[in-house]
Amino acid sequence: MAPPDSPPVIAIVGAGFSGTLLASQLLRHSRQPLRLLLIDRSGRFGTGLAYGTADPAHLLNVSAGAMSAWADDPSHLLRWIDLNREALADLLPSGADASSFVPRQLYGLYLQSVLGDAECLARGEISLQRISDELVDLEPLPPDPAAPVARARHRLHLKGQPPIEAHHVVLAWGNSAIPPPPEPGPGVRHGWTAQATADLDPEASVALLGTGLTMVDMVVSLHRQGHRGPIVALSRRGHRPNAHRSVPPLGDWIDADRAPATVLGLWRLIRARADQAAREGHDWRAVIDGLRPRTQALWQRLDAGERRRFLRHAAVVWDVHRHRIAPELKALLEQLEASGQLRHLAARLLANDDAPQGSGRLLRIRRRGQASTEVLRVDRLILCTGIPLAYGSSEEPLLVRLQERGLLSPDPLDLGSRCDAHGALLDAVGAVQPGLHTLGSPRKGQLWESIAVPELRLQARDLAQRLLASLPRQLQGLPPFEAVPARAPVMPSLLLRQLFDADTNAYTYLIADAKSGDAALVDPVLEQLDRDLNLLQELNLQLRFCLETRLHTDHITGAGQLRRRTGCLLLVPAAPGIRNADRLLTGGERLELGSLSIEVIATPGHTPEHVAYRIGDSHLFSGDALLIRGCGRTDIADGDAGQLYDSLQRLLALPETMLVFPSHDDSGRSHSSIGEERRHNPKLAGRNREDFVRLMNQESLAPPEWLREALPANRHLGDLQPSDPYDQERRQLAIASRQAQATEEANKEIYNAFLGMFI
Repeated sequence: MAPPDSPPVIAIVGAGFSGTLLASQLLRHSRQPLRLLLIDRSGRFGTGLAYGTADPAHLLNVSAGAMSAWADDPSHLLRWIDLNREALADLLPSGADASSFVPRQLYGLYLQSVLGDAECLARGEISLQRISDELVDLEPLPPDPAAPVARARHRLHLKGQPPIEAHHVVLAWGNSAIPPPPEPGPGVRHGWTAQATADLDPEASVALLGTGLTMVDMVVSLHRQGHRGPIVALSRRGHRPNAHRSVPPLGDWIDADRAPATVLGLWRLIRARADQAAREGHDWRAVIDGLRPRTQALWQRLDAGERRRFLRHAAVVWDVHRHRIAPELKALLEQLEASGQLRHLAARLLANDDAPQGSGRLLRIRRRGQASTEVLRVDRLILCTGIPLAYGSSEEPLLVRLQERGLLSPDPLDLGSRCDAHGALLDAVGAVQPGLHTLGSPRKGQLWESIAVPELRLQARDLAQRLLASLPRQLQGLPPFEAVPARAPVMPSLLLRQLFDADTNAYTYLIADAKSGDAALVDPVLEQLDRDLNLLQELNLQLRFCLETRLHTDHITGAGQLRRRTGCLLLVPAAPGIRNADRLLTGGERLELGSLSIEVIATPGHTPEHVAYRIGDSHLFSGDALLIRGCGRTDIADGDAGQLYDSLQRLLALPETMLVFPSHDDSGRSHSSIGEERRHNPKLAGRNREDFVRLMNQESLAPPEWLREALPANRHLGDLQPSDPYDQERRQLAIASRQAQATEEANKEIYNAFLGMFI
């Protein structure tokens, strides 16, 4: 029994993508003592089955730009690749970028790095223990009577070491809850094992049972090892994987609440939309991708009978259209088919017997639509049919014990386990099992789409938040009373100048350490280059770095030219497509400027990569996130009102005396304070998240005048100038437009302050 004051223990069973991301989220966000146990019987922490392949020809099925581990940091993988490009040269395709389909082996290394980084950056009282062992039983325990607060406890019995106790247990075992059955005879291998294509004569004949993604891996491995023998791929319907293609998006085109609640109705609706898209010159892939945000809601509208009908008739068709492969792999399959080496057969395997007089297999098959059977003789049969989620019919001892103890109830469709909307396990009568959770594949029966990175990283984030919120409160004592200062703390070494560009109403900030003369510029404007250089010279300052709060849409940055003239470093938020930065910032970094320490705060919402800069408890440079009596817009540059609300709450939690210096103000105000904005900001005061999102979504603003020129130029940090004339006439028109918009914004501010409270 653990001491009553010992830290809470969370055990995560499975260290593939789901378990790794959950552990990383907990390490990142816990603010109190915590002990994490990451248990995996394979001993592969961070790769799991999917990314543990040693074959560099096995590629991701999604391009690198969409595979970040962090939903709020979409360019994280790309920055990691750029940082490690030299070390990963043997795995990276030439010129790899966001559109590249990189090796799964490389992605496994990335996940290991994500976990390692999270562990290194975690607070000292938070620990992670990796356990290479197999869970064989899970025993619920009564609450500890000595604990100040009653909470669930479980004893985990492992195969090779003494039992351990945990308050929360998360089954993050993906597709590995049911180990693969023994191979049914010589000459038969499982496609997800390293030995699937090993020890094979180059001229041998090979049959692949199943034509999904595992089949593609096997064909790729055979080709890479120089296999010359015939390959036949068998599946009941003969469907072949489709390839990705870069297509213009259609967006979210379906209303889940009004969509048909039958498989046939949905099928007809999707076909009709695809036909319409084709007439309009669009690709069917855009139609399927547009379903992505609503797939789980559509699945949950189907009753049990309709879900079974979908699994029986439509699931295979959905999979080959939804889960596509890299274009280069599709080209390889077509090349091998054209040469005659690879054949696809729509056929049912009826029998699989040892071949007489030697090794190999005799496969008796019936082709689709035929009554007669035929026999194929092959040297090896590789099973590519996937790993089952049929917990109810499995004889796996752990699953049997969990069901006998009432801790796990199989999904009625035999797609994992029953759980509530947040991943808490349910028993046979639908009651939540305290302290037991799951995510990923075991939730497939509940969500259907629950195996891809975009879904899994959100599940890991949300479950981590719920687990941390459930832990006992860690209370702190109140220090001796001190009067709250009337003004922000004075920083005698800080030299600050607020500089203004009248054409864009944009502020640039010169920050310097008066003792050392080291300086930084925040959000420099290209047209004000001479002004900024002259001021640095007048004040005898050395520009050490330029800081950007975001990828600007209303002006071109002067950062690149300042680097050319002064040799300073460019430190910028990690937006997709950024080129030539000296360092990409994601939040959490501390920058040293002489004796000053500048903290980088991630504040996504106005744009996904937006950051703010904090100096002690006195100064906040908030960019376009928090403005004076307002906030940044979210209707351009992939803005997100919900994210912005969350970011603003983090900023408003800072000390109320902290001064706020925004990037813009159309009314000529220079600065505000956190306390003022808490009380008087009409977009925030008295509004919850839902109210704020609704208010922001009602805004209708003209796009920034220089959007078309600014975005590509700023991705190159101002070193690449726009091809269109950046002339004085357009600038004057832009000024007039901004003045009109400022009047409109002033009117909206009155509306928001008085009438908008009732929205």
